[in-house]
Amino acid sequence: MASLHKLSVRGVRSFSPDDIEQVITFEFPLTIIVGDNGCGKTTIIESLKYAVTGSLPPGNKSGQAFVNDPRACGRSSVKASVKLRFANRAGKTMVAIRSMEVTQNKKALSFKALDGIIRTTDDVGNRVSLSHRCSELNQQIPALLGVNKPVLEHVVFCHQEDASWPLMEGAILKKRFDEIFDSTKYALALVEIRSNKKKYQDQAKELKVELAALASHRHAAENYRAELETVEMKLADLQDRIEEYKGLAEKEDTELERHKEVFVLEEGLQEQLREKENEIDVEKKNASNVKRMLGDNFLPEVSDSELDKMNRNFDDTVMKDREAYDREMEEFEKAKATTRLLESRLREAEHQSVRLVSEEEAHGRVREEREVLVRHASAEHGLGETLARGGTQGDSGGALVESELSNFLGEMRSRMMDLQEAREEKKRKIQVEEDRFQEELVELKAKANNNENESKQLKGKQIAARKENREISLQQSKSTRIRKSDIDEARQNAESKIKLREEITRNPRRIEIPQLIKENENKMSASSRAVNELTHSLLELRRCADENNAIAVLEDQVARDTSKLNEDVEDARQDFQSTGIRLQSSDLACLEQLVETHRGKIEEANASVKESTEEHKTKQKTVTESAAMSSHSQRSIMAINTKLSELGAPSRGVQRIKSVISEVIAHERKNSEMETVHEGIPVQDLSKHLSARIRDLSEEYDDPATIRRILKRLLKKNKRKDVNGNVLGVACPCCDRDMDAGEYNIFKDKMAELMDHNGEFVQLYLIQVQESQKSKEKFEEWRSIVTEGMNDWMDHSRLMKELVELEDDASTSKANLKTQRSDLKICYDSLLIVQDDLNDLERNFREAQRLRAEASRIDERKLTIETKKEQLRFVAPSSGGRSLREVEQDIAKHNEEKETAINTIASLNKECSSINDRLSEATNRASQSEKLASEKEAQFNKEQENNQRKQVLSETIMKCDDEIKNLCEQAAPLRQDILAKENDKTRRRSAANTEDTKLGSELDKFRADFKRIESLTHNMSLYLKKGIKSKLVSLKTNIKTTNEKIFAANAEVAAMEPSLAKLKDQLNNQQRLKKKLEDNIMYRSSLKSIDVLENELKEVQKEMEELGDLASLRDDMDEVYERKQKYSDDVVRSEGRISGQKEQKKELKRRLNTEAYYDIDERHRTKMIQHETSLICVTDLDKFYNAVDKSLLQFHGLKIEDINKIIKELWTLTYRGEDINCIEIVSGQDTGSRAARSYNYRVVMTKGTTKIDMRGRCSAGQRVLASIVIRLALAETFCINCGVLALDEPTTNLDHENKKGLAQSLAQIISNRSVQRNFQLVVITHDEDFVLMMKDELQTQAGVNLPEHYFQLSRERADDGKFYSKIRPVSWEEL
Repeated sequence: MASLHKLSVRGVRSFSPDDIEQVITFEFPLTIIVGDNGCGKTTIIESLKYAVTGSLPPGNKSGQAFVNDPRACGRSSVKASVKLRFANRAGKTMVAIRSMEVTQNKKALSFKALDGIIRTTDDVGNRVSLSHRCSELNQQIPALLGVNKPVLEHVVFCHQEDASWPLMEGAILKKRFDEIFDSTKYALALVEIRSNKKKYQDQAKELKVELAALASHRHAAENYRAELETVEMKLADLQDRIEEYKGLAEKEDTELERHKEVFVLEEGLQEQLREKENEIDVEKKNASNVKRMLGDNFLPEVSDSELDKMNRNFDDTVMKDREAYDREMEEFEKAKATTRLLESRLREAEHQSVRLVSEEEAHGRVREEREVLVRHASAEHGLGETLARGGTQGDSGGALVESELSNFLGEMRSRMMDLQEAREEKKRKIQVEEDRFQEELVELKAKANNNENESKQLKGKQIAARKENREISLQQSKSTRIRKSDIDEARQNAESKIKLREEITRNPRRIEIPQLIKENENKMSASSRAVNELTHSLLELRRCADENNAIAVLEDQVARDTSKLNEDVEDARQDFQSTGIRLQSSDLACLEQLVETHRGKIEEANASVKESTEEHKTKQKTVTESAAMSSHSQRSIMAINTKLSELGAPSRGVQRIKSVISEVIAHERKNSEMETVHEGIPVQDLSKHLSARIRDLSEEYDDPATIRRILKRLLKKNKRKDVNGNVLGVACPCCDRDMDAGEYNIFKDKMAELMDHNGEFVQLYLIQVQESQKSKEKFEEWRSIVTEGMNDWMDHSRLMKELVELEDDASTSKANLKTQRSDLKICYDSLLIVQDDLNDLERNFREAQRLRAEASRIDERKLTIETKKEQLRFVAPSSGGRSLREVEQDIAKHNEEKETAINTIASLNKECSSINDRLSEATNRASQSEKLASEKEAQFNKEQENNQRKQVLSETIMKCDDEIKNLCEQAAPLRQDILAKENDKTRRRSAANTEDTKLGSELDKFRADFKRIESLTHNMSLYLKKGIKSKLVSLKTNIKTTNEKIFAANAEVAAMEPSLAKLKDQLNNQQRLKKKLEDNIMYRSSLKSIDVLENELKEVQKEMEELGDLASLRDDMDEVYERKQKYSDDVVRSEGRISGQKEQKKELKRRLNTEAYYDIDERHRTKMIQHETSLICVTDLDKFYNAVDKSLLQFHGLKIEDINKIIKELWTLTYRGEDINCIEIVSGQDTGSRAARSYNYRVVMTKGTTKIDMRGRCSAGQRVLASIVIRLALAETFCINCGVLALDEPTTNLDHENKKGLAQSLAQIISNRSVQRNFQLVVITHDEDFVLMMKDELQTQAGVNLPEHYFQLSRERADDGKFYSKIRPVSWEEL
């Protein structure tokens, strides 16, 4: 049985977070805690409730107010803890520890519940600590105590603020009772059972439809399997035929290859023969073309060795001329580079010169500005002595020297320091004067304030005295005057009332009635104890029966499931072995290993399938791309051939350009020109050559008139003249050689002959000009043809190149495509095999998972059986050998005895109440009489004291008037002195500020002039340091020297140009001679090549004759090819059939592996089991629903009846009034369906024979007493495993008689429950009278041991100066 041992608190509400833990030890059967208001009594209940349920008290801001405030402790966070030592329902001692922390953030407090700990001992006595989250601890501790959480929150540890919840409004009351009865859970269980029943009914209907569909699919799958076997047999037959045809085709293929080798050799020789003949023709054409182009330049008399020597020496000569030209050109470029460098330096020097000149001009402007500023400052600030002394030595208007300026700046700096010091000294004097005035003003104000304060104090004292005097007069006017005779009369009336009270007190029936009540209460307590013991035994018998039945059902189910699992394992063992996996046994570990093994193999198979699929996709993509590329290449070749045919037409540019090339070659050979055009010349080079020839022909011959003018000019230039123009002699105009008279005449005649229009030279020259014009026109015609056909020629060249590349690519792609298709077929077959293996593994994997799940469920049921058996060991079978029916009869018998005792006690209480009412009325009258006499005597004494006090107050008022007049006379002169001082202070401060402003402005202006002059002087010194003038002179000299060097370099370049042009012309003439030598060598090389090719042609013809008769060999090859083709066709037809059969097989397998037919037998079996199981579940759920519904009705009715019996018994013992006979809880079922069964609750009281609602119709005391009685009844009903109950301030709103009745009732309950080992009542109160009543009543009870002490709570001052709650045990003698 569960019970409480100790509670320790630290840091909760008013308990210190730093001091030692405050501990309370819970006694059996009573623990009383006493303390003043605000010392932390309710915190004990809150801590107990939090330790057990984890629920925080109401109105605590989510836990922040439950812990000591960090702001009050002066820290950022406070930790609190609650520890509870208790015994669980099995009697085992445990400790629950809960910790909390409140942290002060920037704006608010934050509460954090830390993980809790449950500490206990194991079987050998070792301490064991288990850490739990708060939510887990909230569920575990109520389970360990054997009481549900709502009972602990609302009954056992009910907070003071919620103590009257049984009389709250209906919604709250219904919620609390539903939680206590736990009826909501069962009502929801009924709803869930009904919804599950409907769900299983719908599921059974759906499963029936699905089962019919699966049956049709199963039949179709059997047909597909039979068809698949037929297809596999056909495939095996076709494969044998293919192997036979392939063997015959291979024999014919070997014979065919032997014939092909001969024809391949013959084709090779024919090709060689054609190639040799073509090469001979080409060489002969080349030789004739070369000879024709040589013309007169052909050198038959020169030997080959001499030609080679001439060619080699020619190269050396050309190389020397090229080197000379390169050296001259290098010198020419160096001279030009020198010129450019000098010009760049000249530009840079000129730019630098301009910059220096601008700096010199800026320096002059700065110097002028400085002189102006210096003279202005000298005149304005009175600093003229230095400048005046400097001016006597020269012109006063001239420039300032640096020494004068330096002295002037020093004088300005000294003057500025003097001005600043004068200003500071003035400020200090003003501050000293102002401080003196301020001290005098403060002293005067202090005197005035003291005078005013004294006056106020006297006025306040006077007002208080007058107020008190008026109050005394008012009281005397309102009250009636008391005489001495009135007091004596009141004393006599009180004594007579006291005598009447004593007569009623001596009534003997007042002693007899409590004895009779005590006897009946003892009988009722004995009956209650017997009922409690019998109820405990009854519950044990019922619980044991239910648990044993549940264990038997589970063991039977485990046996059936294990047998079925073994059968399934044996059925599946062969399938597992087919995939290479052995199953040892049907236990869970082996099945787990089986699933993991299958999972590993499936992962490997998936990887293989993925790899094979990727490989197949890659190869398929490659084959598709290769086929597309091959097809594209063929189409491109056909398109290019078509375009080439179009471009090769005679009217197109290609043929016309070829004709132009032949004509140009013939023209150059005819004119004995150096041949630069050949058959393979690029068309761009041909166009350039034609343009160059046209340009040369245009420049080759001038107009005859122009030639005559040139000759006349030469004739005039042959005379030498002096400076004066006199003819000195005759010289050649070309070589400048002197001529005598004979030579001059010959020269003159020759020149005249050349200038003659009809002369031979001019006529010959005109013929050459005409021929040149014709050649130019022909070349222009050829160039236009080439230009027009340029695009066709470029397209033809490009297409020829593309055609060669495409033909090579097409042949390569065709061979690759064949290889790739073979690889693709092999890859596809491999993929099908891997996929079949994967499907087998997945099917076995699903079966292994199903078996593992079944084995896991069996193990879970076995564990449940062991758990239930372990739980049964903790339940004490204390039935005493009686049956369930006998125990129920004994309980009914004791309840009847208890009811009789309750009725007897009720009648005795009624009689006792009547006697007590009369005694109470007499006591009240006697007390009122005594009180009236005391009040009259006190009023008489107070009147005498008031008269004396009024006289004292009058004297005080007159004295205060005199003192106030004296103070007012002293205050007027002080106010006048203060006003005068303040005006004088304001005037002096204004004058000082004006003077300081004037000095400051003068100093700022002086400082600005000084800084400007100093800045200009600094800039001028920087200019002088740079040395601008010397740099400018040096730059002008450098510019002049550079100009002279540039002139000399230009003259050198002009002198080198004639010699460079001469070398270039000499180099160009060497190329023509080189061409002649190469053409002669080429012609002789062609003749030698023709002789070699003719010899090779004869050898090829000889090999052709050795091959023999090829016609008969071709006929034999045709017969062999026809036989091979027949066998190949047979193979193709058979492979086509195989492909069809394989497609059919693949389609059948695909259908069997589709979602509709995959594992159809197992799915049909599973679905059929699910359908039957659903029907069974519907039937069982209907039975469960009816059983739970009836049990809920019966349980609720019995519990309400038991609670009302206990309430009636306790109310009769406790309530001392006569207006309420008894109270009870009435519960009514809500209207609605049974599935939504719910109850409404209300507390009613019986007045006479009428039952009315108690809420709103009872007093505050009756409400408190009814709530306590209902909680006691609920605790006795629902706390069978835990007999703890805590009452917080139970005497609130109770009068003396009801307090005494509550004390008697609690004492009676303690006496009745004292035989119960775990009964504990915790009473928390501030009423020491109630504690004394409890002590007296417990001492009168037989068999009850009074606790050694009770606990006192108080607020005590700690070391930090704050007050915290302390708990200490107190002996009963100190009460």
